[in-house]
Amino acid sequence: MGRKGRVLADDSRRAVYEVRRVREALVVEGIGQPADTRTIQPHEFGSLRVDDTTYQRMRTSLVNELIYVIKNGGRIFGRVAIAKRPDGSLWIVDGLQRFMAALECGVSIPADLYTSEGPQAEALLYQALNNRRNLAADNIVKSHQGPGAHMLMERVRTEGDPYYGNVSLGVGKRPYSAFILIKAMLAATTGLLPNGKAGQVCSRLDFALRNDPTAKARAEAILRLIPLVFPAIHPMKLLPAVALGLVAANRWQKVVVFPGPKTYEGLKRINWDTLFETASARFLPSVKAAIEKRWREEDTRGADV
Repeated sequence: MGRKGRVLADDSRRAVYEVRRVREALVVEGIGQPADTRTIQPHEFGSLRVDDTTYQRMRTSLVNELIYVIKNGGRIFGRVAIAKRPDGSLWIVDGLQRFMAALECGVSIPADLYTSEGPQAEALLYQALNNRRNLAADNIVKSHQGPGAHMLMERVRTEGDPYYGNVSLGVGKRPYSAFILIKAMLAATTGLLPNGKAGQVCSRLDFALRNDPTAKARAEAILRLIPLVFPAIHPMKLLPAVALGLVAANRWQKVVVFPGPKTYEGLKRINWDTLFETASARFLPSVKAAIEKRWREEDTRGADV
């Protein structure tokens, strides 16, 4: 196919992927304009629900700070966003930390009430309302509505899967970062460096999955390979994960042939700390070289994916 390591069929397709590095506009569908702005009283808090599987980041240290403010005579400013689904249930979309503080202190809180078609629409609204805030990259991946993030989250939510309970989604430390996993998936599907913010990387991965018929197999295979190379007993680091994705993209140009135990057991034994000092891209070539040395192209005894 020409230059070594090239995944895309030609330079024009590669250029398309590079253009897609710019994040697509976030279009919020399935959400109506606020039908009502009102104050939610403490006795009504029991009717409010939280969707922590689709987009919410759950409790953070901010709650304790807000409780301190309230108990010392301060006020919480800013309205909570609440979505009303077709079945009549009410879901907190934005302002969960403020709500938790108000709940613990027994004080009312102002809210905007939106109509919603369901959790996917609310996840988009959540991202839009948090667009200018410093939302954690892992949490952006969790709430992203696209095939790449959905592929990852399906495994994260499946009991018994290697990723179940082991992926950081914005709160708390886990062996695998959702954002690093998405970066590895993008590297494996396109053969390109997964630069950019979380939303941009997710969008680039979505574009690859929607426009390259071979991308899904590579994305699924890298998610299968990562736990074998980076066991959950140690936190996975960015450079090795991205380098593994780039080498995989090269190995899987024509067909995805999963490596055998000889390869992934050898990769698992690499002492990554000896290959780089920081996460700087200047150390990436040495990390890739170590992976390529142990992932021999003739090792094709694994099952096709």
